Amino acid sequence: MKTYFVSTAIDYPNAKPHMGHAYEKILADVRARWQRLLGDDVLFTTGLDEHGQKIYESAKLAGKIPQQFVDGQADLFKNFAKKLSISYDRFVRTTDADHVQFVKEFTKVVFDKGDIYKGEYEGWYCTPCESFWTEKELAEEKCPQCNRDVELRSEETYFFKQSQYQQQIIDFIKSGYVVPETRRNELLSRLQEPLKDLSVTRLKDKLPWGIDFVPDEKHVLYVWFDALNNYLTAGKDAYWPCNEHIVGKDIQWFHAVIWPAMLLSAGYELPKKLFVHGFINDKKGQKMSKSKGNGIDPIELLDKYSVDALRYYLLKSVTHGEDGKFNETDLIKLYNTELANDVGNLVNRIIVLSTKFYGGVINPAGESEISIDIEHIKSLYDQNAYHRVIEELGHYSNRINAYLNEKEPWKNDANRDVVLYNVLEHVRLLTILLSPCIPDACEKIAKTLGTRVSPVDKWKYGEEFYELVKSPLLFPRIEESMKEEFKLDLRVGKITAVEKVEGADKLYKEQVDLGDEQRQIISGIAPYYTPEELIGKHVIVVCNLKKAKLRGVESFGMLLAADHGEEIVVVEAANSKPGEQVCTEDMEPRRSRIVFDDFMKVKLEVQGKQLLADGKVLKSVSETISIDVPDGSSVH
Repeated sequence: MKTYFVSTAIDYPNAKPHMGHAYEKILADVRARWQRLLGDDVLFTTGLDEHGQKIYESAKLAGKIPQQFVDGQADLFKNFAKKLSISYDRFVRTTDADHVQFVKEFTKVVFDKGDIYKGEYEGWYCTPCESFWTEKELAEEKCPQCNRDVELRSEETYFFKQSQYQQQIIDFIKSGYVVPETRRNELLSRLQEPLKDLSVTRLKDKLPWGIDFVPDEKHVLYVWFDALNNYLTAGKDAYWPCNEHIVGKDIQWFHAVIWPAMLLSAGYELPKKLFVHGFINDKKGQKMSKSKGNGIDPIELLDKYSVDALRYYLLKSVTHGEDGKFNETDLIKLYNTELANDVGNLVNRIIVLSTKFYGGVINPAGESEISIDIEHIKSLYDQNAYHRVIEELGHYSNRINAYLNEKEPWKNDANRDVVLYNVLEHVRLLTILLSPCIPDACEKIAKTLGTRVSPVDKWKYGEEFYELVKSPLLFPRIEESMKEEFKLDLRVGKITAVEKVEGADKLYKEQVDLGDEQRQIISGIAPYYTPEELIGKHVIVVCNLKKAKLRGVESFGMLLAADHGEEIVVVEAANSKPGEQVCTEDMEPRRSRIVFDDFMKVKLEVQGKQLLADGKVLKSVSETISIDVPDGSSVH
């Protein structure tokens, strides 16, 4: 039996899983399930990168020691993978004892070879990415990878001589290691510049959370020199070299350049393929982020819809290797039309007909009368072109339906057994070929048919006997929301600090906690409140207002306040938590940025002590928004 090793990158567990984590795991799971269908002995790994400064700081912020923090996050990520029906064989954690031991042994091999030496490093460091950058690599003085602030660091370190492997790496990438070609060309373009040696340690007194650098235990290993070894921890004995690493485009450099250099130094065979996928952006093509308010929680989507709906949508709607745009409305439409109407209806029809005429027991009959190019489907799977796989299998499903409509076995007695057997056999094959993409649904279909999802090459027309069993509706339709878009993104925020803006008697600079982010807001309410009166208040913040400068100080939103001529009263939501959305019941908040003129087009006023937007009551999750001011008071 041929082995096949597929891996995702391991995730930083400093926050909740996001849509990018979901997409990557689904891609790898499809590959693993497909290779199993081909009869391969598969090792599929995923896991967590649990060391480094980002984790250390997140743990400290949560009031926990790092190990306690990552243990809790590991449970969260494992449950997330389970919800996604991810069929991994090993969940590698970089705090696992066997991983820690292997990393020390690997590092010693590279050190003893003379490929690690002591020096001093100065560079621009991005904590969220755990990456150093040169002045030239910065993008407008920000991290080129995540666009966050960087800090200049200078410290004693040990360097890895990756520069001496530059030509071998270039040749390796040119040989086809990196796909798609656009990513390969990006890397080769960057490798036209001389490759610098890599700082691979941090002083322990500055970063106490990491694997000890055994030759000098004043140091811990750089998180990437630790994390990349997770693939060898899991697969070195029987499955190396890895057949396919699946990673996002933001970390392609680490896997295409640093990782091969490490392997060349330590004497390991190089992996065979690096498939680089794009990002899942919002429906307007903007990168999702908490600060933009356009993030989508995949766990909420799984609870709201189903794992089949999310997997099918992401695989069908995103071209392999490119960025995708997530649109919840499109997810619903795709699920209802292609899964509920096409596949679900086909399965239901054949069950009803087979039960009506043969009591659900169908024996082999006739020859195959429906076409499918299995080799073409195989080639699409091999290319990671899963959107094309689903497209082709959709055509196949339509051909089966068309065949059933043409033969009309509910009317014609002649060859009824042949027609129904043909449909059953090809639904069985459709189920096998589609199962890597939506495994839960395909298992249900197979169970209904009284069969199982067998290896692809085991399918042969005429060898299956059917004894159908009743099952609940496979793909219950999702009711489409008819909610309109509300122009404002209003959220509850807690004021944590207030100070006067220099040179402006009426302006306060407030720091506001929005649950998952902090914002600075400038408000003209100094004549009406002392700082002490404002601190701790739960207020309503307009979060999608474009940033503005007042007296040279940036403001990232606006507090809502009622004006009734005599005074200004800040709108409060005392019973709501920071971050709770405020909207009307029949509308969805707008996430994209607006200018102040757009804001003024929304009529906000008080009636019966309730805050109304264009005549509709505003509510948070916890309460109706109310304010004790005269009716008709305007809010701005």
